[in-house]
Parts: sequence; structure tokens; C-alpha cells
Amino acid sequence: MRVTQNLLVCVLVAILFVSILFFAGCEKPAKRPCCPGGCPKASSVVVLHFTASWCGPCQRQRPEVARLREAGVRIATMDIDTSRDAAASCGVTAVPTYIVRVNGTERARTNDVAELRRLLGR
Repeated sequence: MRVTQNLLVCVLVAILFVSILFFAGCEKPAKRPCCPGGCPKASSVVVLHFTASWCGPCQRQRPEVARLREAGVRIATMDIDTSRDAAASCGVTAVPTYIVRVNGTERARTNDVAELRRLLGR
């Protein structure tokens, strides 16, 4: 009987330990702004453009991004290799990534510059 009680206590301790390991770190992380230097305060639309020098689609879409910029769209371009923290805090998992932010709030996300143009109504 004493062996059964000791075994039961060991099993309960093991379950508690596994639960702590499993659920540790599962709390939702604090939302951090992903705009470098903080998000613009004025009523505005900003496109966060995440790219990489080694990314073929990024290089092919570069001229279209330049045309949007020339048309007056505010675009903040960041290389994921040099702006790893910004990319991570924005949840960027692929490049190119375009995040449309309106008044500091994400409104849309796409990997295609043609879709970005459509989202912006241009």
C-alpha cells in the first residue's frame, strides 16, 4: 500500500512537471509595434516592405515598388537580414512581404506587389 501511495505521488509530480514544461511560455507575447522608430502618429497609410538582397521575386518587384513610392505612397523598406528584429516582431515569414498600416494598425498583408497596388487603389 505504501508503494502504491509513493507511485501515485511520483506520477502526480511527473504530470505537474510535464504540464509546467508544456505550458511555460504559452502566454501571448506583448504586442510590439513593428515600425522602426515607432509607428507614425498622423492619420496616414504606410507600407512596410520586407525584402532581401538574395530574393529573386523581391528584385523583380523592386521597379514597381519604386513606381508606387514615386506616386506618393509612403513605403518603409527593410532588408530582413539587417532588420531581423523588425521582421520578427511583424511576424514576417517570407519575402517579399508588404504590410499596409493605417494609423498604426495593420489593415492588410500580401506578398504580391500587384495585390498591394490593388489594396492601395492605385
